[in-house]
Amino acid sequence: MKCPYCKEEIITGARKCKICGEFLGVSSRLKRFTGLIGGVLSLIISIGSLGLAYLELQGRIKAENDKKIAIEEKNEAVEQKIKAEEVTEQTMSILNKVPKEVIIDVANSELNRVDNKTKAAYHRMMNDRYSLADTEEQFRNVIEKNPDNEIAKRGLIYSKVLKKKRER
Repeated sequence: MKCPYCKEEIITGARKCKICGEFLGVSSRLKRFTGLIGGVLSLIISIGSLGLAYLELQGRIKAENDKKIAIEEKNEAVEQKIKAEEVTEQTMSILNKVPKEVIIDVANSELNRVDNKTKAAYHRMMNDRYSLADTEEQFRNVIEKNPDNEIAKRGLIYSKVLKKKRER
């Protein structure tokens, strides 16, 4: 009998070739099967590695998109803050031009629609019996409870005007 690997003459029924060292018969099939299993495992590992790389890439893309969205939201918030500051400046410049008596008359004409706490806070501010900081805090509390309370909003703005006038 000849060895199927090295083609040298070997003993019939031998399990291993003494010349090349290869296994013959059943062991040969086992070796081929083991090689096939190894190839399949290598393929599975390769596909798994590609899958993990793909997931990593998707995670990075999502993180970059989230970062862009956060930057856009921050820029939008900054723009809104700038607009609010501009409106506040415009309102302050208009209020600085209006005499105090006119503001008091307009406010007093609308006080009938305002709750008692707001009336009291407004009158305290007008009579200068309490600090502006306390009055501003009271107006903020009223606005927090009722955002549509125009008198409290005006009172808060006017208290800021008075504060600026006092600082001068």
